[in-house]
Amino acid sequence: MKLFIECGDKYRLGFIEVLDETIQGGSVQWIGEVENQTMTADPSIGAPFTGMLLGLYAFGELEGCLTPADFHYAEFR
Repeated sequence: MKLFIECGDKYRLGFIEVLDETIQGGSVQWIGEVENQTMTADPSIGAPFTGMLLGLYAFGELEGCLTPADFHYAEFR
């Protein structure tokens, strides 16, 4: 599976199914989106957050993960 995060006027999250290095299904299946204004809105209390940070993380299933994250095929454009 290839995961996609598209950043522009809004943030979109999607995926493509991959089998043996071949993309199956042809196009990205977008599963959610959020407007930039929503992600950068000033809170009523506290410091404003005026940007986004996108990242890949390793985590355990409902518990801490002691294995470092090592993503060999991550690509950022």
